[in-house]
Amino acid sequence: MTPRAAFAAAAASARERVRYPGELLGSAAFLAILVFALGRVWLAVERAGRMPEGWSVSSLVLYLVVAEVVIMAPGAIHLRVASDVRSGDLAVQLLRPMSWVAWELARALGGAAARVAFLATVGVTLAWALHGLPRLDAPSVIVGALVLVPAAILMETTVRLALGVLAFWTEDANAFAWIWSKLCLVLGGVLMPIELYPPWLQAIARVLPFEAELRGPARAIARGDVTEAWAAGARLLAWLVLVTIGLILLHSRASRSVQLNGG
Repeated sequence: MTPRAAFAAAAASARERVRYPGELLGSAAFLAILVFALGRVWLAVERAGRMPEGWSVSSLVLYLVVAEVVIMAPGAIHLRVASDVRSGDLAVQLLRPMSWVAWELARALGGAAARVAFLATVGVTLAWALHGLPRLDAPSVIVGALVLVPAAILMETTVRLALGVLAFWTEDANAFAWIWSKLCLVLGGVLMPIELYPPWLQAIARVLPFEAELRGPARAIARGDVTEAWAAGARLLAWLVLVTIGLILLHSRASRSVQLNGG
């Protein structure tokens, strides 16, 4: 698949998201509810004098916004892929003389770009209006916004594509996607930083992909530690490579299965 074709697929997907904004508005409403509800929780924690060290209400809310934008950006691509599996469309696409993975990834990233622009604007604006913004470190914000967040979205998109391909054997990707999303919430430290977890759970979270994908970018922007930002980037890159290899292997096995069974 040529870069020009990939860009065309991404641009078409982005335009589709803008042309039919219902999904964007629904995601934005959900994000707004989270920002408002958890912001109130952290205000109560602050009044009780139990704020985690080094954090403020504004930094925790911004942390939540960044993590949720990463999670929401890819959309339900796994459901579309699973639907193509059940209908037989995926089997046809796998036999075409072009990379199905690259095509779907380009489409997903185009849609993700539209979601990120909209959700980040809504989330950051609401966080600023309700709680203000923390003191930001420009180098960390640049690394986080231009390197870590795009890499994290690419990783989340790749994972959801792989979950969709699993439906080739299981016929349903919902269970896998549900498990992954809940692990992201807990072990990725989305609802609260993992520094608040018991030491044994922190140790587990730090060696799994969820922390690298979600906590790393969110902490880099909300806390402003550029050294930690680059360390998070290294962990994220390692997991992104592993996840990409996994998707390639699943795609290869699905293609062979289609060929052996005559489509």
